[in-house]
Amino acid sequence: MAILVVTHITVSWKLSDSSLYETSEKHQQTLISLAYSRFDDFSEYGADEMKKKVRLLCWVMTSPKNHNLKAIHVKNTWGKRCNILVFMTTKPDPNLPYIILPVKDGRGQLWKKSQEALKYIYNHYLDSFDWILKADDDTLFFPENARYLLSRYDPKEPLWMGCKMKMLHTPVFLSGGAGYIFSKQAVKIFVEEAIKDNTYCYPEINDWADDLQIGKCFEKLQVKLIDTRDENALHRFLPLSPFFHLKPLENEEDRKSWWWSAAYYKDETYFGGDCCSNTTISFHYVSPEDQYLFYNVFYNIRPYGKQSLDNSESPPKPPPDETLTELQFLNKEARRSRLQSDINFIRNIFKKHKSDGQ
Repeated sequence: MAILVVTHITVSWKLSDSSLYETSEKHQQTLISLAYSRFDDFSEYGADEMKKKVRLLCWVMTSPKNHNLKAIHVKNTWGKRCNILVFMTTKPDPNLPYIILPVKDGRGQLWKKSQEALKYIYNHYLDSFDWILKADDDTLFFPENARYLLSRYDPKEPLWMGCKMKMLHTPVFLSGGAGYIFSKQAVKIFVEEAIKDNTYCYPEINDWADDLQIGKCFEKLQVKLIDTRDENALHRFLPLSPFFHLKPLENEEDRKSWWWSAAYYKDETYFGGDCCSNTTISFHYVSPEDQYLFYNVFYNIRPYGKQSLDNSESPPKPPPDETLTELQFLNKEARRSRLQSDINFIRNIFKKHKSDGQ
């Protein structure tokens, strides 16, 4: 599977063996330095123009113990590609653009933290963004691909989007770890109506499942949930790490995990080299080292002869109906065959790099 970040600079790849990324401390520092080094080599005109048109506020949920462990690395990588970046936490940190929330730390407070975060954004940033992107401090985002998807929607409509989940006796909701995106209008409705009225939400309860609580609110408020799959029904928001999703489905144990039982779409497009959309937006459970690795590879490396996405004014195509047509199936199989050679090529490079360093 190849991911294209929507700039003029990007064609990338995915690995299918997490053992290839057992890097030494020295190599990790090399990856970090590369993350700052090469943007002058390529033009990002298309991405820069989109950034002006689709204003994205990135809200990252973190805690004091993770400021230096995780949050600072988000700031150093994909976070700097947001229009506005804020870290919601409970203690100050001069190295982060932080917002202190009047909430205690702890997983049981996540629902209250989300409410306070949205109220703060509403009160201080409402005229400065079109969309809010909510992430954890171990989420990997591609803001350019988010803007590309958002370009076909109106932020004045109450919308939200992400990785759809559904458990027994719950409404459809979005995976918090994979991140989700709110329109400006959805934020306004949430703050002005939902958290002031128990008809829509339960603002006083303590709950770690903030994503589920927001889903309950938005369902009652009739905020529209957008299908974020691409025209080939491939996923853009992924709930686990790239290394998990890149592995083929080798045994039935993968189907017994918590996320599979909650996945709205139970299909094998979550697995293997063709697991995800070319315009993937997010992954979850990404270590700081992996943040730098993927940031460098996706934004700085373009194999000779490969082309990036066309930065035309045409919007992304909508997802297909639930049943793929025969033509779409054949296109998907052809795409899988072409991309497998790219995956094998990159895997061999990393194997050689690892053996040379030993």
